[in-house]
Amino acid sequence: LEWQVEEAAVDNPNIRNDMNDIDEAGGASAAANPKNEESERVASFGEVLRIPGLLQYSVCYMFLKRVNYALFLWLPFYLKEGTGMEESAAATMATMFDWGFIIGGFSAGLISDWTTRWARVPMRSPVVSIFLLLALLPLSVLRLSSSTTVISWMIFCSGVLQGGPAEALTSSVSVDMGKHPCLNGARATSTCTGVIDGIGAVGAAVGQFFVGMISEKFGWQAVFLFLIGSLAVSFALSLLRLRQELSVAREARSKAGVEALDVTDSELSDESD
Repeated sequence: LEWQVEEAAVDNPNIRNDMNDIDEAGGASAAANPKNEESERVASFGEVLRIPGLLQYSVCYMFLKRVNYALFLWLPFYLKEGTGMEESAAATMATMFDWGFIIGGFSAGLISDWTTRWARVPMRSPVVSIFLLLALLPLSVLRLSSSTTVISWMIFCSGVLQGGPAEALTSSVSVDMGKHPCLNGARATSTCTGVIDGIGAVGAAVGQFFVGMISEKFGWQAVFLFLIGSLAVSFALSLLRLRQELSVAREARSKAGVEALDVTDSELSDESD
């Protein structure tokens, strides 16, 4: 189509003049909006790694993904070998973790949107920290209980409380990091997602090796201690980010309050005039 327009412009001077006007208008628009050019720039890998909080979230997810993959892959085997459950029943019960994972993702996303709206800045760490803290309880009960009903519900609760932070870290947190102000409008969402998920995959790979080794040498009770310890480390790392985000949220809310007061004062002065 472009060459057809160019040929028509050669034959018709009016079309040629219109095209020149369009080019000039486009150039003026680009000059007036330099952010458009900036938004087309892709952030370098070094810039992405320097985003505040990205590596903290990534290492936090590394320990969390270790636990998630251990339960995804080893639960049926544990239920069969560790509790004496039949293979088909163990496979069916293990799906409770998947169902909980789905519900946890929905719940964490909804709550993190509420916290972000309240803070007036992206704020996902409260959900991550609270879910990780609560996730320690069902894993501890799984280590001690032999009741089929209790085990089933604890598997479901583990899915909810671990799935929420996992989905938040690989979705909403990645988007927030990819739009961080330090990037000056450069695009980095996909790279942030890759960094968080890639570092998390390291934890998952290492975790599978240790789960197999620990279960053979020390038994399943030791495996659950290992998983509880990994979750505790993930929770501790999330607290570092929580403190920073709370500080930023307080500043954002105080600034918004001052601006609201200024607007109210100006409106009152206008009414009095």
